[in-house]
Amino acid sequence: MNSNVHRSPVTDCLILDNSHSIVSSSTDGALHLWRVDAAGNNPISNSTNQAPSNNMVSSSLAPIMVQGTTIIKEMNVEEEGAVGNLMHFNSDQSSLILFTTQRGCLHSWDLRTSKEPFKYTVPPEFGSVVSTCHSPSKNGVWVCLGTSLGYLLLYDLRFNMLSGLWRISSHTPIMRMAASNTIPGVSAPGYLNPETPSDGAFLFVASGGNDCNIFSIPDGGEAVKCFRSQPLSFSHYDEYQESTQPLHSLITLSPHYKPPISPVVEDPRKAEVSSNHSVQAIMGRISHSTTSFLLTGGTDQQIRYWDFTSAAKCFTISGDLVGQPQSSYDSPSIPGAYGKLVICHEFSTSPQDLCLSSQLPQREERGIVPPSPGHTDTITDLKGIDLPLRMVLSSSRDGTIKGWR
Repeated sequence: MNSNVHRSPVTDCLILDNSHSIVSSSTDGALHLWRVDAAGNNPISNSTNQAPSNNMVSSSLAPIMVQGTTIIKEMNVEEEGAVGNLMHFNSDQSSLILFTTQRGCLHSWDLRTSKEPFKYTVPPEFGSVVSTCHSPSKNGVWVCLGTSLGYLLLYDLRFNMLSGLWRISSHTPIMRMAASNTIPGVSAPGYLNPETPSDGAFLFVASGGNDCNIFSIPDGGEAVKCFRSQPLSFSHYDEYQESTQPLHSLITLSPHYKPPISPVVEDPRKAEVSSNHSVQAIMGRISHSTTSFLLTGGTDQQIRYWDFTSAAKCFTISGDLVGQPQSSYDSPSIPGAYGKLVICHEFSTSPQDLCLSSQLPQREERGIVPPSPGHTDTITDLKGIDLPLRMVLSSSRDGTIKGWR
């Protein structure tokens, strides 16, 4: 695709359901709609993308070409700021594009009528909107916003109102979210109050502390599952249970709650975090017939595979340094967290001044150390593809996109 159409960096891209179209957003406040298709014998002259098509099954894969583009919406950058966090709701009644702006607004745009059905504004006291997710149901009953101060705001799209408000106990930014109707081994979540009914779901929340928590909404409360990574030295291996932080929880707040602009006293409910890193990307699969898993990536430059049934099946896909002991996974027997918490213990190599003198020659004369195949900066996103090969794609701030099989 011709990225020169956007006058500023692209912030997000979204494939529209049941179509050959892509919506992109950028910091210039514009939303572009791209029509892409398999190229015929006469390729379009302004097309630059020659990536193979993933939805064609043939011996020779045809290139993908841009057949046309149009600007569907332009926001006032001075008033709204950059545009991002694209979502698509496709139903029999409407085809809605939802997006957020830097100033804390959630906008909607109907592609069929070219109108804005609704708009929500997040007060600045809650922080800036960092991540979004929507209901796993087909018709899109609700949308949830995560902020930089750890608040989660759930809006019911049927009644056009704020239905739920929570804050994660760690008060860390909500970097990424996803929703699922079920997860293995946990009963189905409840529902909102009868006055504002909405589908219950399990909410995957990636935040600070280098962990991904799964909460039941609208129930809130303690996490029903937590996948956490934390550093561990050899000398403290037997003491990790005492140093392990408890499970985080969602603190339920009233929809009319107004947070203080500058709190004088620290909230006593704020929980400590076990790592300075944070999870920035999540993807996975929930299945009743095959393996259910979760993949995470973040500021520690590692991609991890988490199995819902056993810690012994978890492993690190990428990120362990050459010569570094492999990370270990277990589920500690901590009161109140047994079976809920899975921990990845990151072992680090000892610095040279702490090595035994007999080991220094081996360390200094080991020759050229091959470079790590992993990323060298924060992992920003993870996606899975099935065609033409089944693999996981990862993107990073180091400017690379890598495939893992």
